[in-house]
Amino acid sequence: MKYSIEATKREELGRKAKQVRAQMKIPAVLYGNHIESRSITVGRTDFIKLLKGAGYSSLIDVKIEGDEPVKTVLKHVQVHPISMDPIHADFYQVDMKKEMEATIPLNFIGESRAVKEEGGTLVKALDEMDIRCLPENLPAYIEVDLSVLNTFDDSISIADVKLPDGVQATETNLTIV
Repeated sequence: MKYSIEATKREELGRKAKQVRAQMKIPAVLYGNHIESRSITVGRTDFIKLLKGAGYSSLIDVKIEGDEPVKTVLKHVQVHPISMDPIHADFYQVDMKKEMEATIPLNFIGESRAVKEEGGTLVKALDEMDIRCLPENLPAYIEVDLSVLNTFDDSISIADVKLPDGVQATETNLTIV
């Protein structure tokens, strides 16, 4: 799925960020290798939708007024400690020709026979995994099929998970379930 967001250049820096938030916008920064960092603002509603859909593991086109869109990933979102509303975001511009590392959520599918028929309890040791790939191959999530768990002694490690083409796990000896 393709994600994008419109942004504007931001002149209000430092403590003036409160004024930006009062206008229902979120202050943000766009940075990356070999580029100068730029202060930007994004619409609050658009950003919340983007965060729910794209999360931290999808490519996002950031279009800054009048410029061509740039490919980014969301690196960090600062949230208010009480309301948990986003108050600042970091977009990292990726080099589409250079491999990157990312942490991708795991999506568990299927049902274990040991849980279904024998009343076992499924314990998930991981809910995300670290991968390396070109930005164009970045998956939104990785599926883990639980139906291969037939007995209480069965387990699934990262090495057992079928990864999409062009995607490599950075660690293969960790147990997922």
